[in-house]
Amino acid sequence: MAILSGSSTERSSTLVSLCEVRANRALPAVVDDGDEPLASVAREVLRDLGADGVLVAWHPAGEAPAFLFAAGACEPESEAEQDMLRAAATAATATGGMPVRWAGLGDGSEADALLTTSIPAAGGVMTVTTIFRRLGATTRIGVRDAAMRMLPMVQSFFSIWSLRARALATNRDLTAALNSSDVATMLVDAGGRLLFANVAAERLLKASDGLRRAGALLSGTRLVDTMRLQATIEHVVNGGDAASAPSPVVALNRKDGRALLAAVVRAEQVGNAVGDAAAIVHVFDPDGDLEPLLIPVCRLYGLSPTEGRLASLLARGRALADAAREMRVQEQTARSYLKQVFLKTGTNRQAELVWLMLKSAVRTAPGRSVRFV
Repeated sequence: MAILSGSSTERSSTLVSLCEVRANRALPAVVDDGDEPLASVAREVLRDLGADGVLVAWHPAGEAPAFLFAAGACEPESEAEQDMLRAAATAATATGGMPVRWAGLGDGSEADALLTTSIPAAGGVMTVTTIFRRLGATTRIGVRDAAMRMLPMVQSFFSIWSLRARALATNRDLTAALNSSDVATMLVDAGGRLLFANVAAERLLKASDGLRRAGALLSGTRLVDTMRLQATIEHVVNGGDAASAPSPVVALNRKDGRALLAAVVRAEQVGNAVGDAAAIVHVFDPDGDLEPLLIPVCRLYGLSPTEGRLASLLARGRALADAAREMRVQEQTARSYLKQVFLKTGTNRQAELVWLMLKSAVRTAPGRSVRFV
């Protein structure tokens, strides 16, 4: 028996051996416990129909099929497997409204046969294909009748299962999107318990300087900051501010450096139960390194390495004289560089230059640089 999950072939393909899928490691051999209900239903179909093998496949519209579960006589690279794959592909693309269809294998009154049930779902078709060894004509009628009786239950289950699968895929995509941001973002419930933290937030939590976990609770490293943060979360969750009001920001003091800034935003749909997201907490680090963000901006405006170095120092708050000292040049030389920077960026004042540099910075995942093309 094998439980499989994921796409198994290139888009141009129609069939693929399950053994080949496992060999290419395109799919895990075992999926998480959340897919066990699918396996249970497939085994139930196998048992109730008295079949010798079962194959469950998902056929996305316009894409290659994904093989979700196989058991019994559906051995990798066997003739039975290939027959079942073909029957599933045929049933998934067939028209005519027949949800249950037979496919014979060989001649004779007791030849092997395949029974495929098709279940249309959002975005594609689910197929459950069963194989029967030496099945007589009379028995075939009884099996088909049994399959038709099971059809409503099977259709309901796989419709719900496909919706769940799509929701999980969307959840993975949203998680990836949050992890691609260098802004620390967390979800908390109404009691201030941490439900989710993206990669940037996990880095701050791991450092435990200004922000930390206290059991399940999102906390500051100082008691007074924890109390203010939790009170702010409670205030926001309970609708203490109008929707148009600015989001409250809590300063979370650190041992070294400036305080972290935590902005608390009420979730669109507030859940009151433990584990329901009620608020979003964005945390900003004023001491964060701007260099990786500014280097691509300097290249965008065609600044030379020396001009880029000066622009970066000014954007980080250095006075021109201090920037010249760090660059080990005369202040007058730095002014000459600055004139070139103004010319290339279309700015006239240092404040305008700093504003442009910061507004042009593209933020992505922590530690990931960008380039303009």
